[in-house]
Amino acid sequence: MKNYRSVYFSDPNQKNFISNQINKLNLKEEGLVVFLSEECVTLLNSDQLNKFYRNVSLLLEDYDIFYLTTYLDDCEKLENVTKIDGIQIKRTFSPSGFDALVTTKKKWLEIEYLLQHQEEKNIEDKMNTLISRRKIKALTSLPRIFEKNSNVNYCRNELSLPNLMKNEKNMSFYYFSISSVMCIVFLIYLIKKL
Repeated sequence: MKNYRSVYFSDPNQKNFISNQINKLNLKEEGLVVFLSEECVTLLNSDQLNKFYRNVSLLLEDYDIFYLTTYLDDCEKLENVTKIDGIQIKRTFSPSGFDALVTTKKKWLEIEYLLQHQEEKNIEDKMNTLISRRKIKALTSLPRIFEKNSNVNYCRNELSLPNLMKNEKNMSFYYFSISSVMCIVFLIYLIKKL
């Protein structure tokens, strides 16, 4: 039997969407809520997920949220907590993403209150800030329980960060080139006008 409620979304940043979905759930405060992007998939069947969520509910007595998937996490800082059926459970201090998470209704309402006071624009960044500042205690697993995109770097490392920086440099060069061409065209236009 299913021991949790799921909230499916395509965009977690829709104004008040998650709040409205939580309020609609007929769920006790200690009941589990799974936030799940419509694009996520898992290799676990429903019985395995139910068993996993029962174990997670015990862990959520001491933690606030469980990331069922993350990307660009600072994997070198992950701390071992326990194992569930061979799956390593680790405390995370800098997870990215909001594609698949589980928490209790009560804890989500507390997190939601904290999110309201964050300046970041999207929920992923707000959550990351709260976790890195130790205002929320978060867990994740290795391997990940859900996956949204198989081409994701789960860990921040020397391979993923330089690629991000390289892309940023490429974009900077692109914008520099475009603006240079526009300036030249504008100067030619002004010279012809004179």
